[in-house]
Parts: sequence; C-alpha cells; structure tokens
Amino acid sequence: MDCFDGLCPHSFFDLSMAFKERHADSIVKSYQRNPIISDVYISCRKEEILGLAGRNGSGKSTLLKIVFGSENADSKFFANKR
Repeated sequence: MDCFDGLCPHSFFDLSMAFKERHADSIVKSYQRNPIISDVYISCRKEEILGLAGRNGSGKSTLLKIVFGSENADSKFFANKR
C-alpha cells in the first residue's frame, strides 16, 4: 500500500472525514501465535478527539497501525456512517 504525506489511501481514517462516524470491530492480531489484540472495537465521530491508554506492550501502537492501514490484521471489520 502506498502512503503519501503520512496518509494511506485505503486507511480506516481519512482526514477529509466524509463520514460522520467510523467503526472498526473484531480486530484480531497475533505474532508468532501469540495473541496481541483480540476482538477489539473502536469508533469515532467527526471532529472527536480520542485517547488510547494501556501498559507497555499491550498493543496500542499495533492497533493504531491497523486502523490507519499501515499494518495488516488477522481479521477486522470497518463500517462508516454518513
């Protein structure tokens, strides 16, 4: 996937925010058979600011990479609401 100026054309979030709400559900990611992220749901509304907190190594960065399209998940479901 080609990214330009830090934006991935097929990512979940797009700075144009053409949608009022975006949802990511059932995100699963494992490394070498070790589950890192299991059945995560995240959503946001236009112009909403979110925080993501957790312990070191809990998968925060991996989750955001999946959501923004720079890393693949084992499974995921994205939905948009206009």
